[in-house]
Amino acid sequence: MNPVYVGELLTRPVTRKKMRLANTHVGWQNEHLARFLLSQMAFVASPTMPGDDVGVDLICTLYEVTESEKGATVLAPRNAIAVQIKSSVGAWDVTKQTCYLRELETPYFIAVVNQSEQQLDLYSGRYLPHMFSFRGEPRKLELVPVRELEGYYREGDDQEGYRLKCPFIVSLSAGDSDEIIQENRKVLREEARAMLNAISSRQNKEYIFEVSRGKIEIFTGPGSARHFEYNYLLRLAEALHNIAWIMENGKEVDDDKLAAYVNAVQAFESTYTMPEFLQSAFKRLKKQL
Repeated sequence: MNPVYVGELLTRPVTRKKMRLANTHVGWQNEHLARFLLSQMAFVASPTMPGDDVGVDLICTLYEVTESEKGATVLAPRNAIAVQIKSSVGAWDVTKQTCYLRELETPYFIAVVNQSEQQLDLYSGRYLPHMFSFRGEPRKLELVPVRELEGYYREGDDQEGYRLKCPFIVSLSAGDSDEIIQENRKVLREEARAMLNAISSRQNKEYIFEVSRGKIEIFTGPGSARHFEYNYLLRLAEALHNIAWIMENGKEVDDDKLAAYVNAVQAFESTYTMPEFLQSAFKRLKKQL
């Protein structure tokens, strides 16, 4: 083996392989910065072995700062979120990851790290349940972080693939005050809660999604057609129980509204066998009529 001198090593050109190692180190730095910034509002964990890699960089459990009965400050765990770390904003092809993204039951965020500013920008994957309810696994799927959601949340078609917009949610910085951290924690928890509602809608085979405040999107298809009637009866039973509770507590219910619900149940009863949960709800209501 020929000897290699230190001076020679210092003057050798950097190869592509060594450049890739440098990029890996930058990614490692970005992850540690993201862990620190997210720890201001969450318990943070990341895969430590290749076999533990679940397709995201960090799993965070958002916490709420409360007080115990003895007056001690307590960090109470709340929602969990999944975070993918990126070093720049731009379209990101996730076609090969659609399988785990489709089955993911945790709110998904993209974190864009800026080392020079010691800052992390979070973008929401809130429309992933909408997308997978609409097209299952599309031929091609790109996630596009956007500062402002302009127009529709998705673009494209079945032939060329789809671009799913991921709206900006909040920025986290190393120099944030306690007040800013508290507000950021609130914003992030609210977004995670909204995403959980969308995930639950898909998991419950309801396929009813809130696109924006007051704007609802409903998907139909084989899955929805198999479950919509059962879901409707569940909601009807819920309505009957609530109307019964209102009347049990001495409050008035509009006669026309009451008649509409009663007629809906009777029309179904005359044609089909009502499930037990609906019979029970109707029986409770009839005691108040």
